[in-house]
Amino acid sequence: MLSGDRFSMSRFLFLLCFVGSALMLSTLSAQACKQPSDEDLFVKASAVFLARVVRTEEAWGVTPLGDAPETIVEGTLRVIEVFKGQSPKDAKVKAPAALPCGPVPLWTAMDYVFFLYDDHNFLLPNGGSAPLGKPFDGLFGGRERLLEKLRALARNTK
Repeated sequence: MLSGDRFSMSRFLFLLCFVGSALMLSTLSAQACKQPSDEDLFVKASAVFLARVVRTEEAWGVTPLGDAPETIVEGTLRVIEVFKGQSPKDAKVKAPAALPCGPVPLWTAMDYVFFLYDDHNFLLPNGGSAPLGKPFDGLFGGRERLLEKLRALARNTK
């Protein structure tokens, strides 16, 4: 009977360690993907603008985060409003096909607020670029509230 108790206790301890490790890893990954504030994103970005994605295409290219070519998504935009800097002259942004912590996928017929950095037209993880409109309005504090905040930031930095 004693050996059965040891087996049960060993199994219990293993399960306890496994669950604890999983919880710790999920907490660490959530912290790694924590989004900076809108103000910090605005200050660090070289360009901030509102645009509609009118077309997306699969492409092949090198991301600013790597050195080997990979599948990327290229979005063609119709710029609606510029808050800081200049939107890309070719009206295109690029994003990795998938990365932890974003950026969000580019969906056609969706408005986005784009934050671009170092004059690249590449969307970066935790870079702030996000879709606006249904069903996302509630996730980012509401479309109008975010746009008013960006307009105020733009006025205060001029």
